[in-house]
Amino acid sequence: MKNQTKPENNIMKDLLSSSASPAKPGQIIDGKIIEVGKKNIFVDLGTFGTGIVLTKEIKENPSLAKESKKGQEIQCMVLEPENEKGYVEISLKAASKELSWEKLEEIKNSGEAAPAKIVQANKGGLMVELL
Repeated sequence: MKNQTKPENNIMKDLLSSSASPAKPGQIIDGKIIEVGKKNIFVDLGTFGTGIVLTKEIKENPSLAKESKKGQEIQCMVLEPENEKGYVEISLKAASKELSWEKLEEIKNSGEAAPAKIVQANKGGLMVELL
């Protein structure tokens, strides 16, 4: 008689193989804001768990907490896959920077003109905002 596998074993095996791998530092992922506080912003990262924007980033950009709304879809960069409290430490600022560079690279490679607005001048040149 042949050895048959129980259906429960196959289901468990399928579930384990389909589970997401942990987030990696530098990875940009989508999330949804679930709570905005004075010191932290908590983000649902789906299968990656719950992300947290740390106090330091909010202090550097006070308007971040004011502009962030519960339920808002965002993109964030993973800084630390799991901190001591079990949260994925994330940065909205780092994700924005990285995505901007990717967009500029795309525009450069396409040869298109990029509409931009000058927002600041400094010793090194001009700071622009892509429109």
